[in-house]
Amino acid sequence: MVPSRDLLNRAARTAVRELVAELAQAAISEYWEDEHFSASALAPEGSSVRRRVFDSYANCVDWSDPDQVARAVRVFERIIRRVDRDRRRSGGALDTDTLADLRENLARDGYRLDQDLRLHPPPRAYSSAAGHGGPQAGPTTADRQITEATRRRVIDTLQLERIWWSGDLDEVDFLERLYDLDALESYDPRFTTARGDISQHCIFNDDWERDWVFKDPRFALRAGPDHVFLAFLAETLHPVVRRNPEEIQWLLALFNQALAPDGFELFPVDAISNRPIFAGGPRASFHGARPDLNYEQRPLLSDPRVLLDHQRRIHTSIENDPAAAISACKELVESLCKIILDHHGEVYPDGDDLTKLYRRVSDKLALNSDSIPEDARASGTVKKILRTLTTSVHGLAEMRNQLGTGHGRSAPSPALARHARLTLNTTIALTEFLLDTWQDRVDRGVLSATAETTESAVLSRHPKH
Repeated sequence: MVPSRDLLNRAARTAVRELVAELAQAAISEYWEDEHFSASALAPEGSSVRRRVFDSYANCVDWSDPDQVARAVRVFERIIRRVDRDRRRSGGALDTDTLADLRENLARDGYRLDQDLRLHPPPRAYSSAAGHGGPQAGPTTADRQITEATRRRVIDTLQLERIWWSGDLDEVDFLERLYDLDALESYDPRFTTARGDISQHCIFNDDWERDWVFKDPRFALRAGPDHVFLAFLAETLHPVVRRNPEEIQWLLALFNQALAPDGFELFPVDAISNRPIFAGGPRASFHGARPDLNYEQRPLLSDPRVLLDHQRRIHTSIENDPAAAISACKELVESLCKIILDHHGEVYPDGDDLTKLYRRVSDKLALNSDSIPEDARASGTVKKILRTLTTSVHGLAEMRNQLGTGHGRSAPSPALARHARLTLNTTIALTEFLLDTWQDRVDRGVLSATAETTESAVLSRHPKH
């Protein structure tokens, strides 16, 4: 029996391992556990604790199993990008020699580390076509949890809406962002690689159907692993591929609506020029990784732009900059409190913190008077829950102070993505409750729907000089 071959060589794994000395132990564990890996016991002394934590997970990976290697590679990508980001905050970056070493060792097994430090798998990892190095293995059940029905729904939507999948790029420029076209075979005998036949039939002759890529087994979009399908969809939303932000958001909503029944979604993981870059994966929380509170649909919010700005900052940083996301969550709740108070002409000092602002809003909306008629026990329960909301507000403020970006930190924040998601879920509960209660008070005539302005309120917002 021929022993199984490692799909990612030891030198490449070691090159990534060397980087973890710059990360928090909790971050290393989180990256592995997010991909559903478990750790073995820590090795005896002999290397740094962080590297031993890394080894405790890496040693449990079956490096000959395509699914496990694909998940481990996603861990490696997060490690590489996190170290680079942390160095850039200090005025540096991953040095040329380190990047060259990473790329050289990864390339030995066909992996490509691009300029954005994204790791692209070798063609054999997701192509069912033969002829480009090594035996082909079809995707396992674990690889394909996105059903054929969902994939067809997404593909049909693109066709019906006449959306060109390559956006502002031609087909070759788009596909080479994801695939090594020079390693994929040509279906046209005049050419040796996929680059040649795609250029001929899509750019020079333009004689292939618009949806040809979804039917082409070289790209494994209908029958390949989930991560290939998700990466393709995410790339269609990349700012380089598609320049219209409104079109991107519209497409994102269409994709996520289709993916949701299978438990997947696209979510922001980075940004360039203040424009989000997306990736795909399992839904990260009961709100999803990118919840939308639909502020535009709230009739009392005549100008929700400031809330949308906070929401955008949360969306673009929750995975790659948790500390910034935590701070933006606290600022969103602060802004909503001020919007409610301003709407009703309430005066408050500019220096009021979140806790004081929430107390003023609570008084204005008469939250403490909430009750359930003819049911004293239920009313008491409601009031207990309302008291926990106040505690949540205090916790949100403390979370920002301890883990956020405020107060000129002297050391990097230890915040992780799960801390940011916890803060986000708290923020959603608070803002939804405040908005729903505010609407209820207006609908019942307790408060006015028309914005009220008092002279003292105006002066407090715009003091005379």
